[in-house]
Amino acid sequence: MKARIVLATLLALAASLLTGRPTASVETQRTDSWQIACVDCPHWIDELTDRSLSVDGAGNLHLAYGGDHLYYAWRDGEVWQVQTADDAPAVGSSASLALDDSGQPAIAYYDSVNQDLKFARRDGAVWTAETVDTGGDGGTVGFDTRLAMDAAGTFHIVYSDSVNGSLKYAYGGPGGWQVETVDNADFQELLLSLAVSSTGVPHICYIDHAQNALIHGERSSSGWILETVIADDGTSCSLALDADDHPHIAYNSYIGQGESGIAHWTGTSWQFEQLSWHWGSPRGLSLTISDAGFFHVAATVWVRDSSGYPRLQYFYQDTAGWHLLLDLDDDGVRLGQTTIAVDTGGHTFIGFPTNSGLSLTTLNDNGWNTEAVDTRDDVGSLSSLAIDGAGRPIVAYAGQGSSMTVASWADQSWTIEANFPSSRSEQRAGFSLILDDAWQPHVIHAWEYRYADLGYYHNLTYRYRDANGWQSRAIAEDTSQGPFLRPSIALDTAGSVHVGYTSRNQGLILRSASGTLEDWTLEQVDSGGDLLGALLLAENGDPIFGYEAYIDLVKVAFRDATGWHYEMADTVGGSGVSMVLDHSGYPRISYGAYDGRLAFAFRDDTGWHQETVLAGEFDDTSLVLDDAGYAHLSAYNAGTGDLVYAYQTAAGWQTQTIDTGGPSGNVGRGSSLALSVDGWVYITYYDEHNRDLLIATNRPPTAVILAQLQASSGASADHGWPLRLAALLCLLLGGWMAALAGWRLKQR
Repeated sequence: MKARIVLATLLALAASLLTGRPTASVETQRTDSWQIACVDCPHWIDELTDRSLSVDGAGNLHLAYGGDHLYYAWRDGEVWQVQTADDAPAVGSSASLALDDSGQPAIAYYDSVNQDLKFARRDGAVWTAETVDTGGDGGTVGFDTRLAMDAAGTFHIVYSDSVNGSLKYAYGGPGGWQVETVDNADFQELLLSLAVSSTGVPHICYIDHAQNALIHGERSSSGWILETVIADDGTSCSLALDADDHPHIAYNSYIGQGESGIAHWTGTSWQFEQLSWHWGSPRGLSLTISDAGFFHVAATVWVRDSSGYPRLQYFYQDTAGWHLLLDLDDDGVRLGQTTIAVDTGGHTFIGFPTNSGLSLTTLNDNGWNTEAVDTRDDVGSLSSLAIDGAGRPIVAYAGQGSSMTVASWADQSWTIEANFPSSRSEQRAGFSLILDDAWQPHVIHAWEYRYADLGYYHNLTYRYRDANGWQSRAIAEDTSQGPFLRPSIALDTAGSVHVGYTSRNQGLILRSASGTLEDWTLEQVDSGGDLLGALLLAENGDPIFGYEAYIDLVKVAFRDATGWHYEMADTVGGSGVSMVLDHSGYPRISYGAYDGRLAFAFRDDTGWHQETVLAGEFDDTSLVLDDAGYAHLSAYNAGTGDLVYAYQTAAGWQTQTIDTGGPSGNVGRGSSLALSVDGWVYITYYDEHNRDLLIATNRPPTAVILAQLQASSGASADHGWPLRLAALLCLLLGGWMAALAGWRLKQR
């Protein structure tokens, strides 16, 4: 009997493969196993240190940096090579680099997921990474770190420990670190520097925040010797040792704007001189000393003129005194830490942060040359997901360069279909994507750009894809009515387009157009307050809004022949509202209720009802219904920084944590959930640690293969029949063998 059932099932599946159609409607799939993959994952680069750059004896440049992962870059000749030294998530900020005698790199850096100090070293072509010190849950150790190596090959690390409010020092090497406390004084992070003398003695500088004092430290056989270099001044420092192992410290001064100082140890006392930076106050000082004994200092400077752009400035010293040799005025320069090195030929190299990543400028015999080393971007803070009839995801999201990007899955990879102008994701200007009956995408997109001195110009644009590619229609272009927030889009059966959004000055707005889509009607739905929500259409085409109104209401607005009507779905209020209509046309809403719960509200003939899905602080929900009418939702758990998935069954709500950000994590913001036609769940969401857009699905690889076989069929040109025929033969052979095995068992 079992053999006949197996055979019958395989025959039915084979028929489905041969025709390219499922044999029956499929229930939503249940599994606790989730696959998480990258949709768009560019590099992210956090702060450098004054020791991120090094130049070897052959004049080759080496850089350590990171943020989403730890990267090591080197230039051998004219080409930059980049390696991932540690592919763990959210590591690599505050990277400090040292090279051994053979030119092999070692890097100390911060792990922001576990909030630990880490160390990585390359041996040949292989990188190994380890944790040097940890603060445990809730502790931050190594947020600011500096690395140096002495002539004997011993590594020295100075770093911050916010768990104990102390400055710490570790020495040794892989697998054998000794850790000690330098100072328990209250000090600011990102204010350290380290150098090691020719005899292996570490020198450090840091700012004692309690005393507003610049401190120099030197380790002796009996412990650390600490002294105040200058009292009541100093906001950051960079330290270098001269040929006599005397320390010299460049420091920012908060007493005089645009001023910094350099403290020189003569062997008996500290001597001071001032540097006056042009146009503004320096930040991210880095100091080095050339083989000739001259000082070189770089910094980014916040300009006080009308341009408001940061600049990269560089001072150097010779026998005639100090000179400002570089004042790079570029709107791409980002205010932050610089890193400087000088080779044996006296050529200067400065690494500095830019809005688009990391750049290096070089002073050689031909003048200054600036080049990009690596790029960074922050994507995915908002997304809107749909699944086409073949089970292929398509998503609109906050893309690279602050664009709105549309990407689709095809041929085992993500394809960027389009990039559209800047979206203001931090104010949830956003976008919304849906598919029409032909599986073509339609997107409503709120965006803006800024005139230099005239403020922002706000735009609301409708974009859609047809046989000729992507088309666009302007809905609103206004400087006074924007920004246009939380747009939502719906299509009716007649082909008209309906758009809902919030205008700061007009409230909740509905706009509609048909035909050529040139003339858009305007209708005010609700006025005042923060009205952020979703638009749907009833079966007869009437619009329905679900939205968060003010701070204490979750509302629904619907229009009929008599006008607009309003109901309170929850008087507690909530944020991150998402809404769908059930088979009877009643609204169902998910939201993060302000009384501390993930909430679900639904309407029936008797009125509104509320359910608690999960306790906690939630936002950014996304809600869909399956064919059986059960709800599925994704949400961001603001209390834990996790992505949560919840779904209804006959027994009630079931919940799963899909992705977690760790002790300091934040994953799951801006999520969007969709179901495929065969019942699998897909969720796109933001990984704030790595600044990436991720997708999670409970669809196993075997289901993907079957879906691809089914999707390969076509009405006009069926190129998928060879695959389905092969699958048919395999299934029939397998069914025949199963039946034969069952018959033999029966005979026994």
